[in-house]
Amino acid sequence: MVTWSLLMCVMLVAALLGEGQADEPQCGIMGSSSRRRRDGGGIRIIGGEDAGQGVFPWQVSLQMNGRHICGGTLLSNEFVLTAAHCLRSTNAKLYTVRVGEWHLQSGSGQDVAVAEGGIRKHPQFNRVRGKRFANDIALLKLWTSVDQAVDLSGTHVGPACLPPALSSADYHDYRGTDNCWLSGWGVEDAQANQLADQLQKVTGSIWTTDDLNAAWGRFSRFLPNNAVGFGDTATEGGFSACKGDSGGPLVCPKEDGSGAYDVVGVVSFGPFRCSGKPGIFTEVAAYRNWIDEIMESY
Repeated sequence: MVTWSLLMCVMLVAALLGEGQADEPQCGIMGSSSRRRRDGGGIRIIGGEDAGQGVFPWQVSLQMNGRHICGGTLLSNEFVLTAAHCLRSTNAKLYTVRVGEWHLQSGSGQDVAVAEGGIRKHPQFNRVRGKRFANDIALLKLWTSVDQAVDLSGTHVGPACLPPALSSADYHDYRGTDNCWLSGWGVEDAQANQLADQLQKVTGSIWTTDDLNAAWGRFSRFLPNNAVGFGDTATEGGFSACKGDSGGPLVCPKEDGSGAYDVVGVVSFGPFRCSGKPGIFTEVAAYRNWIDEIMESY
């Protein structure tokens, strides 16, 4: 009888502790309408193509005063990853995160506010002498959990996976990896200022360090240490991130063959007119420990 009573107490406590705590959805699951190729005739993202609804469920639109300013990556029901340079103000009330967005003009997604005090830029952002946009990474804590703000049944919202930390034994260097994807609502033309309405996508390989430095030539000394390169160097018919894509995700298939995707890079900066050199992305694995510390602190 004592044993049975003790068991019932343990079960009751466990139920109370779990009440109101929603399970995090499985990470890195791409929507089924993705085509694993690149059509050369597309536009937007600079050489991209239209993405189907829900193909990149982790893609969010970071908005300031109701206007899209940057992309971002949903990491969980409560956190979004983006670039530090996207956040010019520390006033969280100015920002919202739109999840499940597909067409910017129709506003098909759902806005979620950023929590007060929920803007966390990397403390060493832009503080490395001679390095452009060093440590260009930031986390946003959402005011309301996504699963409470949005009815996730039948929607196209879900997190990307985080890669193992650079310092861990499980670290995988994605440089040279094929079939990686960039998504965003960046401008259609580098000389224009018109964002794409429909979410864009493009697939390609991450540059090796040697090739990236060679492509940037004498300017490679300004590249941040923890960065990866992605994009075609062609001035005509190439593909690249551009204005409006900043902060957005570069994802690659996990090496375990599960079909899930890690967010490998965060769009940081690129060459003038978004062509001629690979775009530069903050390498997420180098900041995994920092990300974990912040997420666990709330």
